[in-house]
Amino acid sequence: MRLLVRSSALLLLLCGTGASFFSDPARVATLRTTPVWETSNIGVVWSDDFNRATLGTNWVLLDGATSSIVGDELFMTGGGQLVFAPWFISSDSWTLRWKQRFSAIDANSYGIGVGLKNMQVYGGTNRAYNAILSGAAGWFGQFVIEQARDDGLQGKVTNGVPMALAAGDVVDCSFTRAGFDMIATASNRANGQVTSSAFRYSIPQFHEQPTISSICIYGEGGPVFLDDISFTINRRKPARFIVIGDSISDGFGLANYATEYRSIIQSNYSQVVCNDSSSYNVTSNVLMVMPEILAHKPGTAILMIGGNDLFLNVPTTQWKSQYSNIVSQLQDDGVLIKHCLPTPRNNVDLRLLKDWILTNYPGTNLIDLWTPLLNGASGLKPAYDTGDGVHPNVAGHLLMGSIIRTNLP
Repeated sequence: MRLLVRSSALLLLLCGTGASFFSDPARVATLRTTPVWETSNIGVVWSDDFNRATLGTNWVLLDGATSSIVGDELFMTGGGQLVFAPWFISSDSWTLRWKQRFSAIDANSYGIGVGLKNMQVYGGTNRAYNAILSGAAGWFGQFVIEQARDDGLQGKVTNGVPMALAAGDVVDCSFTRAGFDMIATASNRANGQVTSSAFRYSIPQFHEQPTISSICIYGEGGPVFLDDISFTINRRKPARFIVIGDSISDGFGLANYATEYRSIIQSNYSQVVCNDSSSYNVTSNVLMVMPEILAHKPGTAILMIGGNDLFLNVPTTQWKSQYSNIVSQLQDDGVLIKHCLPTPRNNVDLRLLKDWILTNYPGTNLIDLWTPLLNGASGLKPAYDTGDGVHPNVAGHLLMGSIIRTNLP
């Protein structure tokens, strides 16, 4: 009888008052009991078609680069770098697209590399990658992935098979990061030929994950026109979760993307657990990539940052202020923050950071990754150490991911 009465009351509510209830959006919104995630692609977050007379202030010329806009296309010849200044990258899932053509091809037509420039002041000078379509002898017609070297030059990581290429051919190019993989593809509109190359970040083969970066066009020789460049985050919004951190959260020292703690968390959810973490990151770097983080429209941020601040001797008042600023900006956007206590390290005592987080943020939003990995007063347990005393190994990431996922909404 009780069930019948309730059902009848509900029927009366819907049928007898439906006109007024369902015409009021605010009241309809109260019917939603669970958030709806991943309703649309994040998509292109910035692009440039160069349909103007001058380059403008978004692009910064470095190392003697010269460029101009000719016929609504970017024209480059010679060396140097052209950096897109307004946007910083820590995401592990994105695609860079552009089209280009050589106005002439000869033995010096090495082309332009389009990809990442390291913006991390504390390290990572060898972690910038770009993709370059070459018209020069030896590399002719190949789409090559290059890696910055510590001497500032570019070295080849891998290349695709050569394709037929002539001056004036318009080639559609893309360069993608997908977790631990980087993929470059070029398609010649004139003849339909495609060349592609790829590699996987690996330790100790020295192809390591990028640091916080900006998009950069590297001039390496030969007159090239470039147009319709765009940067896409390959995730959907609103994202249910996003990880924000440093090299530990980016899986440094692991051989497989599936073993990082982000992937362990992922195993519990149908929605993608996004990641905006990079090696060497300090609290100021998180603020630099905040536009990228907020582009995900995240519901919950899994935050583990600050350990590098102490290791790199960032003033205490500074990292505390910056951490608080991170929290404020996320909360202003409606993001729930889960503060992960730092994992212990052998090269720096992180108890100051750990205790400050414990003191300043509510216990319901804290996740203890300190105690389970602790050895002695402040060190990392050998069973969870990759060997450098800083980065957890596969077992460590499994433990971390298992702990985090039991503390998420």
